[in-house]
Amino acid sequence: MKDYIDVPISVKISRAQKEKLSQLSQKLNRSESELVREAIMALLGVYYG
Repeated sequence: MKDYIDVPISVKISRAQKEKLSQLSQKLNRSESELVREAIMALLGVYYG
C-alpha cells in the first residue's frame, strides 16, 4: 500500500523559467516534472511544516 495519493496539477511558468528548468533538468539528469514536483513539496513542507 502506498502512503501517498496522485494529485494532477498544472503550473504556469515564464519562458525564462522554462529555459532555466530545462537546463537544470539536463544538468541533473532528471525530468522537469520531477524537479517541479519536488520544489512544490519543499514549499509545502516549509509553509505547513
